[in-house]
Amino acid sequence: MSGRFGSGNYQFELVKGWGDSWPVEGVASDVATDSNGKVYIAVRTSQTEERKTCVMLVLNRDGSFHSQWGEEHFSTPHGLWINSDDEIFHADSGNHTVTKFSTSGELIMTLGIKTSWAP
Repeated sequence: MSGRFGSGNYQFELVKGWGDSWPVEGVASDVATDSNGKVYIAVRTSQTEERKTCVMLVLNRDGSFHSQWGEEHFSTPHGLWINSDDEIFHADSGNHTVTKFSTSGELIMTLGIKTSWAP
C-alpha cells in the first residue's frame, strides 16, 4: 500500500519501512509528535484480565528507536496529546487517570486515582 491519506492540513503518507524497529510487541492506541519531530506511541503491550501493561515508545523523525518509558504508570492507554510546551498528556482507561509527562518521561502530574472510579 502506498499513497497519501487524509485531507486538507491533515494528510499523511505511508513510508515503507518507517518505524520497523519496534523493541516491543503490542498494539498502538494513539500517536503524537512533539515540536522536535519525535514520535510518541502509546503501546498496549499486554491486555489480559490478570495483567494490563503499556509502554510509551519514542521514535526519532526517521522512524528509528529513541527510547521507551512509563511502564509503571500505564494500564490501558486510550489517548495521547502533546501541547505547544511539549508536555505529554496521556489518558488511561484502565487505571482511570490522566497523566502529564515531560518528553524524557518524568511524571509531572496525575489527575484521578489509579483503579478508582470518579466520584
